[in-house]
Amino acid sequence: LKNPVTTQANAAAGLSGKGRENVGKASGKRRESVGKASDMILDVCRDTPSITISEIAKRIGITERSVQRNIQKLQSAGLLRRIGGRKEGHWQVME
Repeated sequence: LKNPVTTQANAAAGLSGKGRENVGKASGKRRESVGKASDMILDVCRDTPSITISEIAKRIGITERSVQRNIQKLQSAGLLRRIGGRKEGHWQVME
């Protein structure tokens, strides 16, 4: 039996009970903390290490600023490194 008080409170909070099965479960990917854009950036950098930020932005369809912000997060997490300078350098994805 459902508790009518709990059911009403959940309904008021917008919780229908549907779609909550996956809350707190890992998606099965190794990097759970990086987002969708960051994941795409890692894939692009793995495929084309000498790619520029503007090329990444065009390829995955987000702004250059978003790419920069995501790269900063990835570098802080130790998942991405820039080897060399901005002209002659390349990206290294850390596994």
